[in-house]
Amino acid sequence: MANESSTKWGYPYVGSVWADADKGGNPLAESGKHQSPIDLPFTSNIQDAPINFMWQPQKKLTVKGFRDFGGHSLTFNVEKGSSVEVNNKVYDLVQFHFHTGSEHTVNGAQYAMEGHWVHSVRGKPVDLSEKGDLVVIGVFYEVGSEPNKGFSNLLKNISGEQKSEDLDVELDMASLVPPQKELVDGRYNYNVRYWTYKGSLTTPPLSEIVTWVVFMDVLPISQEQLVSVQALSGFTDNFRPTQPLHLRQLMPNDKDLDLDLEERIHTLRARLHRVAGNVTEVEDANKIIREKLDQQEDQEHQDELKALIGKIGDLNVMLSQKAEDLCGVEREDDKTNKPNKFLQCFGFGGKAEKINRT
Repeated sequence: MANESSTKWGYPYVGSVWADADKGGNPLAESGKHQSPIDLPFTSNIQDAPINFMWQPQKKLTVKGFRDFGGHSLTFNVEKGSSVEVNNKVYDLVQFHFHTGSEHTVNGAQYAMEGHWVHSVRGKPVDLSEKGDLVVIGVFYEVGSEPNKGFSNLLKNISGEQKSEDLDVELDMASLVPPQKELVDGRYNYNVRYWTYKGSLTTPPLSEIVTWVVFMDVLPISQEQLVSVQALSGFTDNFRPTQPLHLRQLMPNDKDLDLDLEERIHTLRARLHRVAGNVTEVEDANKIIREKLDQQEDQEHQDELKALIGKIGDLNVMLSQKAEDLCGVEREDDKTNKPNKFLQCFGFGGKAEKINRT
């Protein structure tokens, strides 16, 4: 029997509490078979077509969603005029918001933050019931050393007074999502590195009306920007845990898609550059931490740094293995003078180069 009291849903997530919240109005929290988020598999496969973005620069935004006023995420309502085309239908952008940490995971790994751009099918009122038709674009963010310029523009005008307010901005929406095309070897390479599946809203009423598009490329934000989002929203962990896939189709899957070979090589090459850059950055971070460890006399901090080195080592192995799987060449010891076929596969001359992903 549903709880008829004024139970409210919130974080951390508890399925039974969410189901009973709003006078028992969220049964899909426990009974749904097409729920979101889900765990996404790392894959070298790609989609057969890019998403058609028709986003416009924003000059006016309304910010809301603060915890002290009943909100559940830092949310921005947008001006009319931005849309995407998915499966030959046009969906208009309604709002975007952020969850810390990420709601979707990749091979069980959670990112620092995930942004959701919510679009509703054109020609019909926005409907969050089972009659609705939404597309949500998902983007992962991880903490890096440099601030994200798009986030700097987005956050700088918020007063911090925890109230809904209209903002005058000069925001290029494209700065908050992975590049949709890039010039590689003299030709444009369109972003087809995303997962897509049929799922649900990740907050009540949890309606199973969403076509999800989650990009594989991860964007950087600074630690200060992450803390700002958390402070403004009032949440540090406003995410729903992953839900079972059940019998749904998730694309791309473990089968190669029917793509032009040349296009596939160009797309994979761009992705391999990013993997190589990640491996190099992890190694650099490991070196810096070891130097700090040598200077640290406090035993407690030594133990903490040693544990961090172990985690970084595990990450380096994982990244190297991903690159080896994509490249088909085992990584050689960087200390040898032999030509490094692993790095040459990425197009490097034998020494990993840092990749600017800002």
